[in-house]
Amino acid sequence: MFRRGASFSAVAKRKTRQARRGAEAPPPAPEAPPSAEPEATAGAGEPESGAKAGASRTKLAAVGGALVILVVAVLGAVVLASGDDSGELEYLDGVIVASEEDRLVLRLPEPVEGHEGQIEMTIPPESAADVDIEHLDYHQVQGDVFRIFFERDGDSYVARRAEDIPGGQH
Repeated sequence: MFRRGASFSAVAKRKTRQARRGAEAPPPAPEAPPSAEPEATAGAGEPESGAKAGASRTKLAAVGGALVILVVAVLGAVVLASGDDSGELEYLDGVIVASEEDRLVLRLPEPVEGHEGQIEMTIPPESAADVDIEHLDYHQVQGDVFRIFFERDGDSYVARRAEDIPGGQH
């Protein structure tokens, strides 16, 4: 009954601790062998056995991982779909000759659909950050060629985005 090398007082202390724990919590339920079928009388409120709890945690982790992957994939698709729309927009290259909060004037290197020397575009409030008037002002002073992406609204042009052209010196 005594462990080798253990003194009587150490064994007595261990038994006392075990007795206290036994009084505080019910003894653990005996585990069924892994090949045994689960009992039909187990209620929903009873704690799961160690093997069942481990399997549940594994399934929960797998489902959680799959959910994370799904959410990341959906968010990635949304970002890609709502991202850069410059592939769908028309654009013109030219030198900015005037820029204000809600409009810009672009001097064209060649005529475009009835616009001989220049074209005026409006800048709606929702596109102001993408057009960046302060940046355009800098290039206007420098006389740099700039690319303006736009949409047509009847006979008028609506600027949606502006972009530097590498080596775009005029």
